[in-house]
Amino acid sequence: MNVAPVQSSSVVGVTPWLPRPLSRMRWWTKPLNAQLYAMLRIGIAAVLLLDQLLTMAPQLAVLYGRGSTGDVRLYSWFFDRPQLHWSLLQGINDPQAVSVIFYLWIAATIGLLIGWNTRLCAIAVWALSISFTNMNMYAINAGDHIHGMLLLYVMLTPCGAVWSVDAWLKSSSRAEQEPIQASPWALRLLLIQLACMYCASGLCKLSGQNWPAGDSLYYVMRDLSLTRFSADALPTPYWITQWMTWSVMVWEAGFPLLLSFRRTRIAALLFGVSMHLGIFVTMELGCFPLYLLAAYVPLLAYEYQTWRSATAWTPKNSSQTDICIATTTALGA
Repeated sequence: MNVAPVQSSSVVGVTPWLPRPLSRMRWWTKPLNAQLYAMLRIGIAAVLLLDQLLTMAPQLAVLYGRGSTGDVRLYSWFFDRPQLHWSLLQGINDPQAVSVIFYLWIAATIGLLIGWNTRLCAIAVWALSISFTNMNMYAINAGDHIHGMLLLYVMLTPCGAVWSVDAWLKSSSRAEQEPIQASPWALRLLLIQLACMYCASGLCKLSGQNWPAGDSLYYVMRDLSLTRFSADALPTPYWITQWMTWSVMVWEAGFPLLLSFRRTRIAALLFGVSMHLGIFVTMELGCFPLYLLAAYVPLLAYEYQTWRSATAWTPKNSSQTDICIATTTALGA
């Protein structure tokens, strides 16, 4: 059986040193397709740009600058030692100066989205995101903390190696295309961080009263300060909201355990996607659910690639070498 030679792949980005036993675990060391990091870059940049244009830009004078809720005189204490808070906007109270920096932030976000000078734009977007977040604590929600976390991963990974202007400029000067791979450390840490976040939230819910009783979502859906529309517009039986409450609580508390098994991992991630989509449709929480959905995209894409390579069909008369080549090709796709 004649098989075309497999293209050699190049590993880009930082490959960290890992102690034993992590250095012997393929889950931590086997390179993955760099497209996964590109998905994370595009997803977080797209949601952040949407947040900037629709949420922050119309209220910029109310949120930042002299006479606003983010007046520097209101937050001078926030940067006093021994606290480690910082902001590039610290001491800047001129509304026009704030506006210039804000639109530079938007320009850097667009550069990150299309992958132009990706590393420089990623650093600028991360630094300015932290800076604006720390300048007005009354104007943020959990989404701001989530996108700050995700941008840190984007800044430290080769997220512009593919699907970017930078990659297109490099490919135009190369005669051959090689599959681009990267170290999996960032995607692994992201998954662990999500597991810790959900588990802590679930255990906190278990220690309360409304969640174990199954009442929480019933009351939340009737809180007009949180929901997009009245619960009377879409009547939901109490027993359905009760089961929804319990399922979210159990899913969060058991998220690390669900990730430990291949058969439950994809189901757990899909449940998270459906939950955050439901939150976005029904509740007024800004872009918080969209930021988390952007984090789910590369995680689900990786699980799909792993499942596809594990279930790839090979002919009965194929040799062991042919099977190895087919598997390697599938993983590099």
